[in-house]
Amino acid sequence: VTTTTTTTAAGPPPSSLAPTSRSTSCPNPLRVGLLGTSGISKFAVIYPARHQPCTTVVAAVASRDADRAQVFAAQNAIPHWFGDYEAMLASTSIDAVYIAVPTRHHYFWAAKCIEYGKHVLVEKPVVSNSTEALVLVQSAREKGVVLMEGYHYRHHGAAIRLADVVAGGRIGELRHVTVDFSLVSLASWWSDFREYRTDSVVFDEHLRYKMLDRWCYCADTAVWLAHAAGLGDESFKVVAAAASHGGVTATIAIQRRGVTVAEVRLAAVKNVLEFPHWDVTVVGTRDTARVVNIGFPFLYHRVVLNKTHEEAHYGDGETTFELQLAAFSAAVSTARSLRSGSLDVQAEATATMEWDARDRQLVRTMKMIDAIAHAAGLPRFESYSPEMNQI
Repeated sequence: VTTTTTTTAAGPPPSSLAPTSRSTSCPNPLRVGLLGTSGISKFAVIYPARHQPCTTVVAAVASRDADRAQVFAAQNAIPHWFGDYEAMLASTSIDAVYIAVPTRHHYFWAAKCIEYGKHVLVEKPVVSNSTEALVLVQSAREKGVVLMEGYHYRHHGAAIRLADVVAGGRIGELRHVTVDFSLVSLASWWSDFREYRTDSVVFDEHLRYKMLDRWCYCADTAVWLAHAAGLGDESFKVVAAAASHGGVTATIAIQRRGVTVAEVRLAAVKNVLEFPHWDVTVVGTRDTARVVNIGFPFLYHRVVLNKTHEEAHYGDGETTFELQLAAFSAAVSTARSLRSGSLDVQAEATATMEWDARDRQLVRTMKMIDAIAHAAGLPRFESYSPEMNQI
């Protein structure tokens, strides 16, 4: 094995925020506000920020429940809290926002962040459908702020190695991708055990979005690898798809001028009592490559080439979330440089190309999600809106 390495409650007053959130040795870290008190924010932002204080600090948290915000801030050493989301967005002491509220609220609050000129890192999926994605991407570009989606796996060395192998032609032309995601939900497993079968389950909104939170990873991985293989601009056709309370499966053809050049099969299940796994296999005309546990590779992983050669890419032991936060901070820094005009011509061209690629991936993943949901007979995913009194 080769190892490679409304009434707003807030506290304390805003005037105390800036000196608390900026250290003297690192005068300009990105000041992030947390929109919501979801547990995932600890892993995605709070803990990672502690490892990179010179680039990112968690400066505030907001909740609709002021008491909850205050308790969360105290528990996580966050210097400022708000009992109202929009009050935090209006604060000049916040540069960027991390959104981890339920998926159906993402679109509204991401749009609000952009409206206030805040850079935004949104938990996946970024919105509910591709129409919303296109609107957000356009709004963010017009404002000159970063919109990044929280597919953390892409930033780890194991995933990057796989993309490089595909892009570099080592496996030849891409012909097949398999994404296999299994993370058991005991509730789903128990429902199957008691013989409440797929065809008897009515998909309410909660169940549909809970499943989407898992299978969206598979859709994103498929689009990401197709792009690495130079097939990012080809059309995707969902040949077959099925969905239940226990999972989603799909077969997708990547087509060029109506001819299938590669196939993707994905499966995300949560009703199988087995060891959790999240593996990706790619097959080309000359070779194969596989990553075992691409989702949380900092815990363990294997990169297998040609079925026999194994590698590990742990780097300095960073989590995927640490690497994602660093990438977000770097993207914001680049966006600021673009806005100020401080980049030379070549650097500006490179930065613009990377920004375009990030936006394209976000939109194409949401288009893939739309297509799979439609093929599986699921109602179109729609976000909450003020008109529906759901925000």
